[in-house]
Amino acid sequence: MIPKGLGDIKGLRSINHKRGPMTKTSGFLSLYQLSVENDSLTQKIAWIDRQKDQSEKRLSWVTQAIHTIEEKTHKELTSNAHAQVRHPFIKY
Repeated sequence: MIPKGLGDIKGLRSINHKRGPMTKTSGFLSLYQLSVENDSLTQKIAWIDRQKDQSEKRLSWVTQAIHTIEEKTHKELTSNAHAQVRHPFIKY
């Protein structure tokens, strides 16, 4: 099909589209959209900070538990109750 006019060309409206001057209403709309985005990002940062704190507390607890278990295991390995047994006795 041969285009008969400029309106028939697909995508022509998007070419050289020039935005008009910002009106008061569109300015308020832009301010509102930006403030909503700002609030959303602020809440997201607060959530990430809380998650970081919880993760650090959990990591601290896990590290302490590992250290405690390693100490217990080391004590059990070094204090062998059965002197005749030459290898460490570990109960499972």
